[in-house]
Amino acid sequence: MKKIKILLIIVICFSVAILFNTYGGARGVVVKYASGMKNSDSEKIVSVFHESMILESYENENEMIEYFDSTFKEMEEEFYIIKKYKINDDYKQYEKDEIGKIAKELNDYYKINEDDLTEVRRYKVSFEMLNDGEKETSETKIVVGKIKGIWYYIAAE
Repeated sequence: MKKIKILLIIVICFSVAILFNTYGGARGVVVKYASGMKNSDSEKIVSVFHESMILESYENENEMIEYFDSTFKEMEEEFYIIKKYKINDDYKQYEKDEIGKIAKELNDYYKINEDDLTEVRRYKVSFEMLNDGEKETSETKIVVGKIKGIWYYIAAE
């Protein structure tokens, strides 16, 4: 009985570790963003933005959600549909000097304290789409940053 409990605890811990690794941290932000794009889920996309980034361009979070909703509606009307995405797990870890430049930009544009940005990564994401019935593939680079210990979407390249 004791061995079964220990085995059960190991399985639960392993499952939590896999779930955290898949949907948490830097990669989790990229998964949420790409999944939101694929499923036209504006709320999911907006959830990966830092509040200061939202409020710099929009009155509030709901206004940004409405913007994405209208963009998805236009895409649908033009028969432009994202079918699937693939995230390349081989990300680029930014060096300290690169982080400093990005931190300065975040401070200049969004009033985010430069010292709050401690880590930045860039992931490649491939989107497979249908554009008026024709299959297309597009690759984009998603940049995420750790601000006060929490990962956020920073930019797409």
